[in-house]
Amino acid sequence: MSNVSYYDVKYLIDETPCASLDNDWLESEFFQNYCYISEEILFELRDNNRLDFSLLVKNSIPVTYEILNKLQQFVMPQIGPIVDLYKNEGNGDALLIATALNMREKEDEKLVKCEWVIVTSDKGVATLAKKFDLRAISKKDFFQILKRECKTEQ
Repeated sequence: MSNVSYYDVKYLIDETPCASLDNDWLESEFFQNYCYISEEILFELRDNNRLDFSLLVKNSIPVTYEILNKLQQFVMPQIGPIVDLYKNEGNGDALLIATALNMREKEDEKLVKCEWVIVTSDKGVATLAKKFDLRAISKKDFFQILKRECKTEQ
């Protein structure tokens, strides 16, 4: 029997790319099945009246003990300049990385695995993701994926 693992891709979206989404994309089958938002990022988006918040909530990943543990053990010692607790900046960035690490660990328990990819416009987040061997793509690249995938749904 073969040990081959088959990968699919799931996207964990940062605040800036998420704030630019079109509600039609949020309603798409592709978004509903493959795109997720950390609870902390959702909190950052709470005042964005342009987005249908109820659609985002469906794809939120709650902050759990496991995610907080990843944040404390792995992310915070590596975080560098992307978090400034005094200015309340970067909290979502750190939790985004911790969430991706946690989701990847959950995939390790499965035979058929998904790769978790971070969608971000933040170079600090992308650099930190690389330190943890996480793939990060730009908002522009993600929007091209959305356009292609949503077009195939029609």
